[in-house]
Amino acid sequence: MERERTQIEEDKAQVDRYKQLLLKQRDIMIALTSRLNERDETIIQLQEELDAYDRIHKDTEQIIEIKQARVLQLEDFIREQCEMEPPTQQHPYLDGAGDDPFYPTQVFSNAGSTKNQQRPASANYRDFSQGEEDSKRFGGDGNL
Repeated sequence: MERERTQIEEDKAQVDRYKQLLLKQRDIMIALTSRLNERDETIIQLQEELDAYDRIHKDTEQIIEIKQARVLQLEDFIREQCEMEPPTQQHPYLDGAGDDPFYPTQVFSNAGSTKNQQRPASANYRDFSQGEEDSKRFGGDGNL
């Protein structure tokens, strides 16, 4: 009888250990499920952000295409109406000559006087590609 009692106590202890093990496994599974849910939410959020960036990129490409078409239209206008050749598409930043890719190497200018308004349209524009003198006059180093 003592042996049966010892066996029953050992069986109860074994059952308690299994219960503890199952509780630990349950807690681990709950924690893993929570982490997976957080990761899924993060993935969904990043996917939405990526979709937004894709839309912005597409819109930007469309705007660039519109701007390029407008540039071509204006270049044609300069050739036809002003009887001049439009400035070349040089960028000092890309050539290593400057820091600003938007700084023009050639500038068209309307001097703004009433005298210039009486001249033909082509006479209102000047080519500053030989701009060393103008650059020195305005405090530059002579490099446009």
